[in-house]
Amino acid sequence: MKKYNPNFSDPRIQKRINRSLDYAFANLSTTKETQWAKTQIDRWFGQSQNPLSAMIRSELLICSNPYYNPEAGVAKKYLLNATGAAKLCSLVGRKFIPCALHLKMEKFTSADTLYGKTIESGDFQYKLKSNRMWNDIQNLDNATRKPLFANYGYIHEYDIRSAAPTILYQYAKSLGDFRHPLTHLQQYLKDPNQYRQNLSNAIDSDPKTAKRLITSRFAGARFGNSNSIIRELGYNWHQYNRLKANPWFQDLSEEIVQLWKHIKTHTTAGRLTARNKWDIYFSQELRVMRSVHRYMDKLRIKYFHEHDGWRCDTPIDLRELKLHIQKQTGYWIEFDWEVFELDRY
Repeated sequence: MKKYNPNFSDPRIQKRINRSLDYAFANLSTTKETQWAKTQIDRWFGQSQNPLSAMIRSELLICSNPYYNPEAGVAKKYLLNATGAAKLCSLVGRKFIPCALHLKMEKFTSADTLYGKTIESGDFQYKLKSNRMWNDIQNLDNATRKPLFANYGYIHEYDIRSAAPTILYQYAKSLGDFRHPLTHLQQYLKDPNQYRQNLSNAIDSDPKTAKRLITSRFAGARFGNSNSIIRELGYNWHQYNRLKANPWFQDLSEEIVQLWKHIKTHTTAGRLTARNKWDIYFSQELRVMRSVHRYMDKLRIKYFHEHDGWRCDTPIDLRELKLHIQKQTGYWIEFDWEVFELDRY
């Protein structure tokens, strides 16, 4: 087979490669895995049957985890190939130094090149998929996304507190005739940070992992040698066995089972898969977030939607917003809020 040798002085070739480099630098890391769907890769790197696209993909992408499960919304994971990136940069006359500081700077610069004008305008386009609103900028890691938005005035960051447990609990109660007390879940919702810390201490983990484990349990994550809980723990069997033996997590898990049994009686699904459960949750999350959007649109606030939260250029009167959401959806929602200070970045 004849080897493909593109003309790197061709402006069209340079544009294609630079576009892919910008997206790779903005969204990939050399050390932290990023989950990417095939449609995203095809969009920004081109389809693999195209010779130039195949070359770009082979130079920039390292598939670090080939596992994927379309039903559960799990895609393959990738790392940035710094060696290949440096090679492509040199071929199109672009400077690149594969060190940590330069990668951080390159990541921010590439993200600003791709998204700066859109962020400044506030004209974000979203695609609705499985009851969630998606935009490419959501794929940026926090270390890039936070200062990038702050640079354009979006310094106020809001998230629904314990979004999935809060919304699913209130949704189940709204369906009526639900007599199970769900004591552990109610206690958790009163002080989620403390319970996450307690669980992380019990299994020798960290609060972020504990939060993911609790949230994943609401979507049907299961124990087993190859099931989702052990994958969530990175196959750390010490943590897995401690979690499996933890009385509080087991009691909470049983209450979650009861919650879904009640919800199931009000659906037409024969069996609730993990995907079904996420879809039910996302549909209710979207009701809440659209109510938030209506509130901010009315006040002409610029904002960027991020699943169960948003960032904006104006502080929000949370008491007023909570009453607005309750009136429109019936949900009483609490929020976490922080202000990102760019000068400390």
